[in-house]
Amino acid sequence: MSRLYSVSVPPGWTRLEIDGDTDAQLQALVDHLTAAVPRDSAPAVRHHVEQQLRALVTDAQNRGAVDLLVPVERVDGLTIPASVMATVVDVPEAGASHEDVLVAMVARGAGEPVAVGDAVAVRSVTSRDVTAQLGAEVARTERTLQAAGAPAGPLATVADDVEPAAGAVSRHVRYLLGIPGRPRQFLALTLTVLEPADDPEAELGDALTELFDAVVSTLRWS
Repeated sequence: MSRLYSVSVPPGWTRLEIDGDTDAQLQALVDHLTAAVPRDSAPAVRHHVEQQLRALVTDAQNRGAVDLLVPVERVDGLTIPASVMATVVDVPEAGASHEDVLVAMVARGAGEPVAVGDAVAVRSVTSRDVTAQLGAEVARTERTLQAAGAPAGPLATVADDVEPAAGAVSRHVRYLLGIPGRPRQFLALTLTVLEPADDPEAELGDALTELFDAVVSTLRWS
C-alpha cells in the first residue's frame, strides 16, 4: 500500500494508492467492476461507476488520505457497500506525545484502547441514519443512467445494491495510531459500511467489522 505502512488486503478487495497518479488504477477498477454489464448499457454504467469512484477518491484526497481499500468482488450478486480509508492526521499540541493524545481521547470517551502489534491505538465505532441521503443518491443515479440510455429498473452497480428503506445506517469503525518517528502525526484507518435496513441483526456490519479488525492486526510500519 502506501510507503508509510502495509497491511494484508483481504481476498475480493483491492487497494487504491491515492497519494499519487490514480488514473491507471481507476480505469483498471472500472474495467473489472463493469465486465459483466450488457453491451447496450455498458457506456452509461461505465461512466457512472467511474464518476462514483473518482468522487470517492477526490473526497479521500481532500481528507488527506493516502490509501483506499475497496471491495471488487460481488457476494451473492451484490456489491459490498463498504470501504476503508487510510488518512494521516496532524495533532498540533506542542509537546504532547502519541500516548498523551491517545490517553486524552480515551478519557473523554472518544474510543477504547486496543493493541495493534506492539503499539496502543484508540478504536471507536459510530453510526448514523443515512436513509434520506441514500434514497436521494439512488434516485439521482436512476435518472442519470436512464438519461444516458441505460434500461430503467433497480440498479446493480457500485453503491446501488442497498434498498433505501427506512433504517439504513452508515457504520464507521476507526483506529488511530501514532506514526513512529512523527511525534505529531497519526494514522487513521476508517471502515465505512452501509448497513441495509433489511438487516436488523447487523450481520453485514458485524462481519465487515470483524474483517476490518483482522486487517488492522496485520499492520506493519515501513
